[in-house]
Amino acid sequence: VHLDGYNLIPALSGEGEWPRHEFLYWTDDGSVAALRYNNWKITFLRQDHEGIDVWTQPYTALRAPMLTNLRMDPFEKAVDESIGYPEFWVNHMWVFAPAGAYVGQWLQSFRDFPPRQKPGSFNLDRVMEAIEKGAGDK
Repeated sequence: VHLDGYNLIPALSGEGEWPRHEFLYWTDDGSVAALRYNNWKITFLRQDHEGIDVWTQPYTALRAPMLTNLRMDPFEKAVDESIGYPEFWVNHMWVFAPAGAYVGQWLQSFRDFPPRQKPGSFNLDRVMEAIEKGAGDK
């Protein structure tokens, strides 16, 4: 088993800095939805639905990542409500290269330590796969 955690004891005891600067957001289907690094959040998959629809409707795959500075926009509304967002996005798109490299490097760890099981599913696709696989054995 591979554990990819951080030792927080020095930071919690006041003897060191907080070791974690990044956070990967995963969907319940096992896809990387976003990366947060310090104040920046780079979103690859967007949840455009509310209420129960977050469970029944798919994420929107973005052709280019969405960029948010969470200190300036903690509710992540600028992309939809700010007239200046396109200019902000263009002026800060340099963030995408290191973000992509970081996510790519992190995903490479799955070569040495592959996931132990597939994510859960709320639809019948997996049930049908199991039935079809089992029927082929008989």
